[in-house]
Order: sequence, then C-alpha cells, then structure tokens
Amino acid sequence: MADQSASKPLATAGPTGIPPEPPSLLKKLGWRVRDLQDARAGKLLPPRRLRHFADAGDYESIGQAYLAHCVDLASLEASDRVLDVGCGIGRLAVPLSGYLEPSASYLGVDTWAEGIAWCRRHVGARHPNFTFTLLDVYDEKYNPTAPPADDTPMIDASPGSFDFATLISILHLRPEGVRRYLSELARVLRPGGRYLGSWYLLAEDDDRPLDSLPRPAMTEFAARAMLDEAGIDVAAVYPGWWDGRTDGLSLQDVIVGQRRA
Repeated sequence: MADQSASKPLATAGPTGIPPEPPSLLKKLGWRVRDLQDARAGKLLPPRRLRHFADAGDYESIGQAYLAHCVDLASLEASDRVLDVGCGIGRLAVPLSGYLEPSASYLGVDTWAEGIAWCRRHVGARHPNFTFTLLDVYDEKYNPTAPPADDTPMIDASPGSFDFATLISILHLRPEGVRRYLSELARVLRPGGRYLGSWYLLAEDDDRPLDSLPRPAMTEFAARAMLDEAGIDVAAVYPGWWDGRTDGLSLQDVIVGQRRA
C-alpha cells in the first residue's frame, strides 16, 4: 500500500510501488527500539520493517482517515459485512475493529503471506469476527514465487456475501490487474452494496510518459469504464493531491460507488 501522509505530496515508493533501497542496519536497530516503545505503550501496530516494505505511510492516521472516508462518503454501517481487498498489514482493519459491531463481519484478503500472518495474530486473534485470507496468486511485489500465469484473484465467498467493499492503495498493480481485482470484488458484493476505492486519475489530455506515473494511473473515463464493466455504478469522485492539487481529499483520488442491482 502506498504512502498517503499529508506531509508528502507523492508516494515515497515512486511509480512502481516497490520500496526504495533496503534500510541500513542502524535504521533497523532504531526501528526495533521504537517498536518496543510502541508495544510497551499498548499500541496495536505492525513492526516498522513491515510498514517500510508495504510503504504504509503514517499507519495510524491514514487508517483512521480511510475509516472516516468509508463512513462519511460511502455510508459504511457498523453492522456491515466488509470486504477489504489488499488488506496488507491491517491499516484499515485495525481502526475498523473498533468501529464494527461484534455481529458484523470483516474479511481481509491479500497476496502477502507475512502481512496476512501479522493480521491473523494481532487483529483476528482479538476480534473473532475478523478473518484474513491469503490470495496465493502471482504478485510481482508480494508473492513473486507463485506461477506468473496464475494472477487471477479468487475470493472464497459466494456472490452477494458483502455489504461493503474496498480496494485501496494498490499502487504496484498495472491497470489490467486492477480490472481483475474489481471484477472479483464486484462478484461477491451484494446488489446495492457500497464500494470505496483509491485511484490515480489523469486528465484526458495528460501526455506524460507512463513510466513517470504510478502504475495504475488512468483517466477518469477509463476508471469509470472499468467500474461499469465490473457492475459498479459511480456515485462520486473525490480528487486527491497526488498530482499537485491543493484542495484534495487525500493523497489518492477516491471513487465511491454501488453494486448494480
């Protein structure tokens, strides 16, 4: 997941979503000390080495901001059955665990085995209604040892299983990968179910080289067409500040929609 901190106008990982150079030994030691301090303070936070790999940005504030987006922009209810595609190391799951009622349910899916393992140990173990599932399909960044031909995500759920679904900060995927995830997300979202996703939306006349842009960047027209193909009707688009705007909602653009009946 990409950095969305308010202090940085662009994702720190660059256009590929792959982290920068590995940290030095000194930096790793500093992380370890700060992780111990967080643990003593009772904070539920993944270790900094995982946050660095995932480009999770300001883990706590971004998670809270996206929870607010889900509630305020897409009418997430405390009783909803929630699907979090690309849950990573629980940046949204952690704040959701304090919002959803025990009768609600949450399923987080990701291709990153270490991220899923952390979420199971530290979120799922505390909240029985939170489940985390590994998507064992090829992913250039998070699961590169899977067969490259096997890159179609399959979520173990029946059609219409969820009331609310997110696809947030999947920076390392190319547009075709985004399309595959949207199709599967829409399959298990009930008719009328709500969707919230983050995007990098370009102006129609943007002629910058693709390798200078985040991988999933596309025009709003293309994004709307992709969502329409998946069966999701766009309700609203909220511009972000990733491309230099000063009035953006968050780093990435946010699209809110509803599963077509």
